[in-house]
Amino acid sequence: MTVTLTIAAIVAILLLGTCSVVVLRRRTRG
Repeated sequence: MTVTLTIAAIVAILLLGTCSVVVLRRRTRG
């Protein structure tokens, strides 16, 4: 259970990071 939760948390953080980077790039290109 703990391993599954940690993996899920890491995946969520990675997804949020990639989304934020894409949004920032789009804003800079504006």
